[in-house]
Amino acid sequence: MSITGDAVVTTPPSAQLPETTVIRSWKTPIALAIFSVLFGVLLLAAPRAGETTFHLSTAADALQLPEILAPVMPTAWITLVVGVLLTAASAYFVRAFGRSPLWIVAAYIIVVVVGFLTWAAAGGTVPVAGLLAGSLGLAVPLIYGALAGVIGERAGVVNIAIEGQLLSGAFTAALVASLTGQPVLGLLAAAVAGMLVAFVLAAFAIKYLVDQVIVGVVLNVLVTGLTGFLYGALLVPNEQQLNRPERFGRIQIHVLSEIP
Repeated sequence: MSITGDAVVTTPPSAQLPETTVIRSWKTPIALAIFSVLFGVLLLAAPRAGETTFHLSTAADALQLPEILAPVMPTAWITLVVGVLLTAASAYFVRAFGRSPLWIVAAYIIVVVVGFLTWAAAGGTVPVAGLLAGSLGLAVPLIYGALAGVIGERAGVVNIAIEGQLLSGAFTAALVASLTGQPVLGLLAAAVAGMLVAFVLAAFAIKYLVDQVIVGVVLNVLVTGLTGFLYGALLVPNEQQLNRPERFGRIQIHVLSEIP
């Protein structure tokens, strides 16, 4: 406060700016460092000689890409060094900005996987196109299972019975498609089987308030035992009638089906 003539001027105290707290998560650089150490120990403990051939395309592709010959140990050590540099970059971003960007993790996975495949397939070949196709095929049921878990979480139910839903759906689809000769009916039967497992989970968890995790584990064990028993009792003795399901045919998309 200051007095100027007859006027009294009150100076408000300076407004204090709120302090900004940066939360740093070191999980990503620590995990990358652990994987780098394990990869380095693997290369030191079991060195391999020779070259690895990477096939980037198949004989049916319209665009034929050349093969890549990679010397095993030099390539593996180079990928390890690049992985260590990416780990250091991740630690820098966490130090400076509080988190590590996702592209570092993606680049690290690609680099280390290339190095590991070069080491594992020493003297042989790596069919890159086949690996990618197989990865996409195996990822489809995992993605659907993850979506089922997300929907359950949004509804307030912890769905531990996803494995039981997938297993019951696969068993029912094979059985129905074999009996009817219609893959569409097998697909619909798989959905109904998964819904029945989800109905049992919902009935016990929501209506009777049973612990959701326990119900999910019990359902997984129940479906595993039931499908295993039915497979041995029905499908194995009658394989030609009950375990020869009709499959969906491949859909050839012009241009896309002809590239690697």
